[in-house]
Amino acid sequence: MLSADRPVTPFRATYEATASRVVVRVGGELDLATAPQLAELLTRVEWDRPVVVDLTGVTFIDSSGIRVLCGAAAQAARRGVAFQAVEASGPVARTLQVAGVAEWLQGSPSSAAG
Repeated sequence: MLSADRPVTPFRATYEATASRVVVRVGGELDLATAPQLAELLTRVEWDRPVVVDLTGVTFIDSSGIRVLCGAAAQAARRGVAFQAVEASGPVARTLQVAGVAEWLQGSPSSAAG
């Protein structure tokens, strides 16, 4: 629900692949309207090395965004690739905690670092 108290931050998602990992940077609101954009971007990621999703710029997340992140983590597990969703803060971190997926999405720092 939009509120005058919460400014809307435009959604953005980019990725950068290095020799050691793929970093996906996400910002803005990750919700029903924008989750498909992240899902589509994740189809273009090379799943042959660790994948880190940086949530630093995410200001809001709902179940649609969580579903995309969990799907990406599951895909990484099927392929035997490390996956982490990192740097969630404030309400986003709390939402992931309440949903019971925060620790799972954070994965193992040593396995995705690089």
